[in-house]
This record gives sequence, C-alpha cells and structure tokens, in this order.
Amino acid sequence: NKRELLREKSIFASAKQKWSHSNRLNSVSRLLYKTAQEFPERTFLITDSRKVSYKYFFTIVKIFADKLRKKGVNSGDRVLLYSHNSPEFYAAYCAIWHLGAVVVPLNNYLHKKEMQGILKDAQCKILLSSQELSSKLFEACEDKDISGSEILLLEKEIDWDSELGMA
Repeated sequence: NKRELLREKSIFASAKQKWSHSNRLNSVSRLLYKTAQEFPERTFLITDSRKVSYKYFFTIVKIFADKLRKKGVNSGDRVLLYSHNSPEFYAAYCAIWHLGAVVVPLNNYLHKKEMQGILKDAQCKILLSSQELSSKLFEACEDKDISGSEILLLEKEIDWDSELGMA
C-alpha cells in the first residue's frame, strides 16, 4: 500500500535526520536503525505466530517511542517495564532506549512490598505492564506514595498488525 510505504519512509527519514544532528543518541537505537537500513528483510524476532524483520521491528519501536514521547517521556526519565519475555517487552525496551530514557525492569517474582519499594525509589514517569501481570502491578500501586504514574498495557499500546495498516 502506498500510504504504508510513505509512513515507513517518513519514520526512517526522521530517524536519519535526528541521528545526523545528534551525538547523544544511544548506540543500541543507532545499531537497530542501521541494521534495519542495511538488512531490512532479515529476521529480527521469531514468535509462535510470526517472523518480524529488522525494518518492521524498528518501525514498531519508533511508533511506540513516539507514543511514549506524547505521554511526556523524555531523555533521562525512568520508565518501569513489568512483563514476561515477549515481543512487546523487547519493543518497549528498545523504544525507551530510543528516547534516551531509562528502563527500570521489574522482576515478575517480586512480592508486593518489594515492588512497592522499587516503585517508590524509582519514581517512574510511566509504568508499562503486560496484561497478564497488570493486576499485581495495580495492587502494588495502591499505596498513596506510588499513585500518580500512568500504567499502560503493552498489548494495547503495541499492536503489531494495525500500527502499519496490516490488520
């Protein structure tokens, strides 16, 4: 589809322009961008239901990074990531790095009090969680010192098919 191609070109052009004018971008984002440019169709990630190319993964990362930026996440901000290993976990991790923000991964096996201690200390701008673990995170956030951070569900924020009009 012509509209999809224009959107992808726009995403790559904006990333290229950003990196050509900035030395502060992290090397992981730059490496992902360069690999997506050099080997766009090579497989980056394999799941039970799909193979994801470098180009497609970079595009999803960039779209999600833009969503986080619109939510107020900037370079140096902390973003909590609470999820099992999943494609959304990796996309979120890379999107946070892409913004220059700090990933605060939260271990799935922590107890409520341990989670609350980390949440209080980290003072994250946004909390990202998988749907499966979200109730445990919501419960930990009931403490009055933690409330205020927005909780986003990864599966709702990262839609692999509809982001590029492929649904």
